[in-house]
This record gives sequence, C-alpha cells and structure tokens, in this order.
Amino acid sequence: MRMLLVAPKKLVTQKTVLSWYDTIRTFLWETFESTGVRIGGPGMMVEIDETAISRRKYNVGRISASNTQWLVGGICRETGEIFLERVPNRSQATLNDLVVRHVETGTTIITDCWAGYNGLVVQGFPHDTVNHSIHFLNPSDNNINTQRIEKSDS
Repeated sequence: MRMLLVAPKKLVTQKTVLSWYDTIRTFLWETFESTGVRIGGPGMMVEIDETAISRRKYNVGRISASNTQWLVGGICRETGEIFLERVPNRSQATLNDLVVRHVETGTTIITDCWAGYNGLVVQGFPHDTVNHSIHFLNPSDNNINTQRIEKSDS
C-alpha cells in the first residue's frame, strides 16, 4: 500500500507511517522465517515468483546491482498459504534449494520461464511454466499461470 494512501489527511507524518511500515515488515519477516512450515502437497499447485528490491544510494542516480536484493515468494492455490524469503541471487541452486525447503515434495510448481527454476522435476516437483514475454496464461492450459503470486508482488 502506498504511504500517501495511509496518511492522506495528514493525521500522522510520513516519518511515523514509515516507522509503522518498518515495524510491521520486521514482524512479518521474523514470523515467516521462524515458521519452517512447508506449503502444498501432492495434487496441489504452488505459484512461485521473484521480484527485485532495490534502492538508490541517497535516492540519487542509477540502481546498482550491489543495492539489489531478491525476494522470492510462493502461494498455494488450494490453501492460500504462502512463503517469502530474501535470497542473494536467482541461480538454479538457490531457487531449487528454496523450493525444497518451503514446498512439500510432489506439489506442482508453476513459475515463469526463468532458467533458475530448471531442475525442479529432478527434485520431485512436477513443473509447469508460463512464458511472460509472450503471454500471461499458458495457451495449452489456462490454469497454468502465475496471476495470484504476481498480484501479491505489488
């Protein structure tokens, strides 16, 4: 949610709103990291996507790779359970390890066509993809999409 929507009447300062956001974000982050619960299961589908989180140094200039972090999340379509984890990169080793830690074996994984997700089938996860550079739904099966997790990124 945008900060301007939270405090439109100037009842609180932007600094206060930022402090609230930081407190809530920290609480949620610690909660997600401490649960250790794996989502999904055989016959279930989990959508997974990643997003870059970055900032400009002193809010000026270009965004450098050293100031970019990756956040990967997944959502189980059947239960609504989610996971979030900050990762250093989107390599195949990193993403496959993350899926093994957070998703039950046998769960169908749905991702975009990023090469980092290759190898999930070998790990015991049926894997369907949607090519976002061409379409948002897989034309062979409209049920293969990442709309739910994409909507959660905002």
